[in-house]
Amino acid sequence: YLRTHRWMQRFLATQLVFVPVTLSPMFYAIYAAESLGTGFGDMDDFLVFFGIGLLAGIPLWRLARTLLGVRGMYAGSAGVGVAAAILCIVSQRWHPLPGVWGFGPVLLLSALAGQAVWTAAYDWVFGHASPEHAVVVIIYSKIMFSLGVIVAGFALSVAAEHGPALWPLGLLLALTALACLAATRVPRTTATI
Repeated sequence: YLRTHRWMQRFLATQLVFVPVTLSPMFYAIYAAESLGTGFGDMDDFLVFFGIGLLAGIPLWRLARTLLGVRGMYAGSAGVGVAAAILCIVSQRWHPLPGVWGFGPVLLLSALAGQAVWTAAYDWVFGHASPEHAVVVIIYSKIMFSLGVIVAGFALSVAAEHGPALWPLGLLLALTALACLAATRVPRTTATI
C-alpha cells in the first residue's frame, strides 16, 4: 500500500517532520529545568500553562479544521510552534520576564501546537484511504511515528539538557520551520466523517 499510494508516502514524511512539534513541550520542560536550576522548585506552574494550552486548543483547532481544513491545521500547528521557539529565544536572550513567566507562555504555545497534529492526520487519512484501509494506515503510521519519536525524543532531550545555551532553541526553531515548509505540501482536503 505504501509503495502504490503516493499520498501515504507524503503523509508519513509529514508526520515524521512534525515529530519535533509534538515533542516540543517535553523539550521546553527539560530546557526550563536545566536553565532555571535545582533551586527553582517543582514544575506545578508549568503544568498549569500546559493545561491552559491544551484547553485553548479545543476551540481553536475546531475552528481551524472547519475553516482551513487539513493544511490549515498543519500550517497553524507549525506556525504556533515557530512562535513558541522565537518567544523562548527572546526570553532566554534578553530575560524580559523572570523564571516561570519566561517559560510558561512558551510551554502553553507548544502544547497548543502539538495538539493539532494527530487530528489533522486523521482527517488526511480518512479523506484519502478507503474505510477498510484507513485503520491499517493509521496503525502503520503510529508505528512509524513511534520510531521517529524514539530517535527524535532522545536527540531533543540531549539538546535540551544544554540549557541555558541558545543553540538548542535554534535547533528546535529550524526543525519547526521545516515543519512549516512541509505543511505547504499537505492537501487542503478534509474528512467526510
